[in-house]
Amino acid sequence: MILTLPLTILTLGLFILVVNGISLEIVAWLVPGFHLAGLLSATLGACVVGLTGWFASAFVGGSGRIERIRRVEVSGRQIE
Repeated sequence: MILTLPLTILTLGLFILVVNGISLEIVAWLVPGFHLAGLLSATLGACVVGLTGWFASAFVGGSGRIERIRRVEVSGRQIE
């Protein structure tokens, strides 16, 4: 992290997208039957994977368990 921090700040975080795209390219190289057209498609795929993970993390608490929203009604009021 210390090595990539200056480059990440300089490129306003776009460097992380490229690194994730390269990681996805490596996965495509290692996994048979999984192919990518190039670095641009790998970077876009990394964005999709990142957004999916971000959305899924909204349902997982700090303990790593799936959390449910519990509604409690107190004297006629509903508290979420």
